[in-house]
Amino acid sequence: MWARVLAWQGAFERMAGHLERADQLAEQSLSVLEQVSGDTRFERAFALRVRGEAAFRPCQQKRELYQQSLALYRALDDSWSSARLLCDLGDLSHQKGQYEDAERWLEASLQLRRAVSDRAGTAETLLFLCNHAAYTGHLTQGESWAREAIHVYREMNDEAGMARTSFFLAIVLCFSGQFREALPLLEDYIRFTAWLGQRAELAWAEQNLHWIQMNLGMYEQARILLGSAMTYFQENGDTGGMAYNFLEEAYLALLAAAGTGSRADYEAAYRYAEQSLMLFRELKSVDQGLAWAELGYTAHCLGRRAEARRHIREGLCSARDARAPQTIVIVLANLAAILADDEPEQAIEVYALASRHPYVGSSRLWQDLLEPRVTAAAARLPLDVVKAAQARGQEGDLAATTEYWLRKLRMDQPGVPAPD
Repeated sequence: MWARVLAWQGAFERMAGHLERADQLAEQSLSVLEQVSGDTRFERAFALRVRGEAAFRPCQQKRELYQQSLALYRALDDSWSSARLLCDLGDLSHQKGQYEDAERWLEASLQLRRAVSDRAGTAETLLFLCNHAAYTGHLTQGESWAREAIHVYREMNDEAGMARTSFFLAIVLCFSGQFREALPLLEDYIRFTAWLGQRAELAWAEQNLHWIQMNLGMYEQARILLGSAMTYFQENGDTGGMAYNFLEEAYLALLAAAGTGSRADYEAAYRYAEQSLMLFRELKSVDQGLAWAELGYTAHCLGRRAEARRHIREGLCSARDARAPQTIVIVLANLAAILADDEPEQAIEVYALASRHPYVGSSRLWQDLLEPRVTAAAARLPLDVVKAAQARGQEGDLAATTEYWLRKLRMDQPGVPAPD
C-alpha cells in the first residue's frame, strides 16, 4: 500500500510541475516494491510510467522506462494502460524526429483505445496525432484530428479536455499562418492551466503564446511573457523550453538591431542563437534548423558572410533531414535576406517561394525582419525582372529548391562535403 501512495504522490507532483520530486517518489516506490512478495506488476508498471513522465528530456532512459511499463501492462492484459503507454512512446518518438515510429505507436494507441471504448483516451491520442501531423506539414489532417477530439470531449462534457484540445488546435492554426485565430485559443488554455495550477503546461502554453504574439507583431507583449516561462524552464532544467526561449530572445534582439543598426544588438542576437542551438543539439531536436537560420542571418548582418552561408546550409540540411517543411521555409526566408545584397534576383525568387507558405507569408515577424531587405533588392532591378523572379518562386518546388541551395551553398565552401 505504501508503494502505491508514493507512486501516486509522484504522479501529483508531476502534474504540479515538480518533476525532480516526482521522479524521487516514483523511484522510492520501486525500491519499496523490491521488498514486497507477491505480484507487484501493476504497481511497478505505474511507478515506471510516472518516472518516465517525470523525465524532461526525450532521452533513452525515458523510452526505456515507458517500454518497461508497457511490457508489464501487456503481461497484465491491461489494454487501457497499454494504449496510454503506446501514445507516450509515439509522442516521444515524434520529439526525436523518428516519425515512422511515432506514427506506428500513435496509430496502435488509437486502434486499441477505440477497441476498448476509451473515449477520453481516444481523444488524447487524437491530439498527439494532430501535433504529429502539424509538425510534418499535414495541416489539414492535423486540424481534422483536433476537431474530432473536440467533438469527443464535448460529448463527455470534459472542459479540461476541450481546453487542452484548444492548445493543439492553436499549434495547427499557427503553422497554417492563422495566428489571429490561434491567439484566443491559447489565451483560454493559459487561463485554464493557471487555474488548475499546472505549471509545466502553463509554461509551455506561454512559450507558444509569445511565439504567436511575435508573428502578430506584438513584440512588447512577447518580451514580457518570455521571462515568466523562462523562469520555470530554468528552475526545472527544461532544456527544450530554454532552447525555444533563447531563440525568441534572438529574434527580439534582431528586431531591435533592425531599428537601431546597433552592432551590440546583433552580437546579442548571435549569442542567444548560439545558446539555442547548443541546447537543441544536446536534445537532438528536429528544430535545430531554426537556430542555424538565425545564426546565419545574424552572422551576415555582422559582416561574416562566408560563416553566414555555412550556417544556412546547416539549417537547410537539418530541416530537410527532419522533414520539417515549416522549418525549411523559415530557413529559406533567412537565406533570401542574405542573398539580397549580392544576388537580388535569386533573393526575390527564394523569398517568393518561402512566403507562399502562410507560416512565413502571414507573419509580421518575417515581414518586419527579413522582407525589407528583399524589397530593397527588388527596388534595384527592372520591374519585369522582379515579376519574373517572383513568378518562378511562386511556382517553385520546395524540395527541389532545398536541394539546389544545399548543392550551391556547398560549392561556395571549398572542402565542405556534400550533404547526403
